[in-house]
Amino acid sequence: MREILRGALNMKFRKIKKISRIDNSDRSLILRQQYAIKMLELLDKPYRVICIDQSWLSDTNFIRRKYKQEGSTNSIEERLVHPRISMIAGVDTEGNVYLSLT
Repeated sequence: MREILRGALNMKFRKIKKISRIDNSDRSLILRQQYAIKMLELLDKPYRVICIDQSWLSDTNFIRRKYKQEGSTNSIEERLVHPRISMIAGVDTEGNVYLSLT
C-alpha cells in the first residue's frame, strides 16, 4: 500500500504532446505555387471559381493532460477506428458559401 501511495505522490500532471505530419516537402511547395499562379490567371477572367475543402474531426478523446509517474512516458493509446464528422466547405468568387456536415 505504501508503494502505491509513494508512486501516486510522484505523479505529475503534464500536457500530452501530439506529433504533426510533415507536408512541406519540395514537391508540395511547388504544387501549391503552381496552383496559386493558375488561380491568379483565372481570377483575371470572368469565370466563377469555387474553392472546396474537406476536413474531418476524427478524435473523440479530448484529453490534453494526464497524471504520470516520474520516469514514465506521457502518452495515450489511440484507437484505430473512431466515429468521424466530415466537414466540406466551399466559397466562390461571388462570395457564396457552401457547407456540409456528415
